[in-house]
Amino acid sequence: MDNSQDFIVVGAGIIGAMIAYRLVTHGYSVMLVDQGPPGGQASRAAAGILSPTAEAGSSVPFFDLLQASFLRYPALIEEIEEASQMHVDLHQTGVIQAALDDAEAQRLNELYRWQKNKVAVEWVTSAQLKDLEPDMQHAVGALYAPHEMQVHGPKLVQALVRAGNHAGMASHFGVMVQRFLTSKSGDVLGIDTTKGQFRAQKAVIVAAGSWAQSILATLDEVRALPIKPIRGQILALTSDEVPIRHVVFAHHRYVVPKPDGRLILGATEDDAGFDDRVTADGVAQLAQSFRYFGPRISQMHWQAIWAGLRPMAPDGLPILGPWPGRQGLYVAAGHYRNGVLLSAITGDLVLHWAQNGTLPPAAFLPERFFS
Repeated sequence: MDNSQDFIVVGAGIIGAMIAYRLVTHGYSVMLVDQGPPGGQASRAAAGILSPTAEAGSSVPFFDLLQASFLRYPALIEEIEEASQMHVDLHQTGVIQAALDDAEAQRLNELYRWQKNKVAVEWVTSAQLKDLEPDMQHAVGALYAPHEMQVHGPKLVQALVRAGNHAGMASHFGVMVQRFLTSKSGDVLGIDTTKGQFRAQKAVIVAAGSWAQSILATLDEVRALPIKPIRGQILALTSDEVPIRHVVFAHHRYVVPKPDGRLILGATEDDAGFDDRVTADGVAQLAQSFRYFGPRISQMHWQAIWAGLRPMAPDGLPILGPWPGRQGLYVAAGHYRNGVLLSAITGDLVLHWAQNGTLPPAAFLPERFFS
């Protein structure tokens, strides 16, 4: 292994892989390390939904961040696919948030009134929804974003790593960070790992999802990164004819039709520590939600169920920026349900910081938890 790079990125999920790719393709030397395979945790449980309207609610800073990332996607994916010679299944399927009762219709209608001046969204009646999704005619109305998209998250991680390697990135998996290397003044100089010590000339970037907290704890006993893992269980169904054409949300569940004939249904949100095993209760919860999406989904064939650990901050927002009081250390974690969607803007924000020291918006900086 080369023992010195401009940047060391710790964590090879969608966030770390995107950061490493963006840095190496802008002329920096980069090492990407992970204790497991690339995309082995939250990214493997991601359905790949690219929907600012469904994820932001009415939070202005978060909506703006999600929307900025969403708008980066088409051109960025074209670039990544060309560089990696891989397809990552980006499709404009549109996203429907269906209201199955009057209370949910009122909430979504209020959200529509807030979002309609910001993005292309429509309010559709039950009759109009029947034309869009015949199996959703039981809904009383819906918020419809026709231009929103989906992507294959695990394929995108693999494409980023391949494209990064082609550009000169060093990638090493099965490498566990034991501690940070620091100067006498406390500046971060690199990492000490199970495969040796490696120096970062500019910074170490911690993008290790739910494991970012324990990695940072080896450095800072005073400030703890407030991230905890939330287990998301997700399943895949198949049939000769997938009954759903759009990404559809209903009652805190979603279905995503994939071009390979699968229908992805998710996801549970379980506070189970670092246990990423599928549970009988998780299977039951997902199966009980079949009825939200019409009569035909329950007749599809069961293919698989799996889980991943999603890193959540107390306020549900990502944590992006230099670690307070330490030169040479940057944190990009806490993306929770939106790692795939936010990966594009996260890569941009880290690159801008590397190039000229520009900080992310204050709402996402780590110091919001330490004031």
